[in-house]
Amino acid sequence: MSKKITVTIDGGSGVGKGTISKLIAQKLQYQLIDSGAMYRTMSCLLYSNSISPNDVTKEHLSHIKFYYIDSKLYVSYKNKNEDKYENKHEEEHFEVEQLPIRTQENSQNSSKYAVITIIREHVTTQIKEIMSKGGFVLEGRDAGSVIYPQAQVKFYIECPIDVRAKRRLEDYKQKGILYTQLEVEQELEERDHRDMNRETDPLIIPKNAFIITNDDSKTLDKRVEEMINIIEYTISKL
Repeated sequence: MSKKITVTIDGGSGVGKGTISKLIAQKLQYQLIDSGAMYRTMSCLLYSNSISPNDVTKEHLSHIKFYYIDSKLYVSYKNKNEDKYENKHEEEHFEVEQLPIRTQENSQNSSKYAVITIIREHVTTQIKEIMSKGGFVLEGRDAGSVIYPQAQVKFYIECPIDVRAKRRLEDYKQKGILYTQLEVEQELEERDHRDMNRETDPLIIPKNAFIITNDDSKTLDKRVEEMINIIEYTISKL
């Protein structure tokens, strides 16, 4: 495919949009932008510097900048406070996935930071700067509705709560985290409620989005194949 477009993939917590987005990007040889990882990173850095969600200012955010090198997400960070993530005299640069952004604690914290308007505006602005041309897959909770509504192809991933909880429970078990199915379902429902009812950029189905149900009725490869077919058809009509 010679033409390159922008693809957005939205959905709630635990629906599998992260895994699907990676596979789509790999097959298209596109750059994957993970807005969720950006919010997790913001949470990790701010919380580690004892900056609570209600105390975040634009000055705090001005020291956090994201960029990509060889398809890997990096962050540059400088803050007045000295801690294990930064040096008060020099700007530090980190590969995002080398920071503890995927822990259970940070997952819970990030949903609290992500509802703050100035944080969302900061992340959205940086994503738009990165996506200056086509050839991107953007994944998140407001990718196609707010960040890049002009995307040529938009998907919304949904999945029943019990299937989502079962998958996440397996992930937790592999990490040695002990939860019950009910506890995980409650956690996901609480996250959904926050995302759908937040004041800024709530989770919605983007206009003209293709709805993909990522349950166990089809294999992951089959889901991805269907989505690739939609993308290829769209490109053929440009």
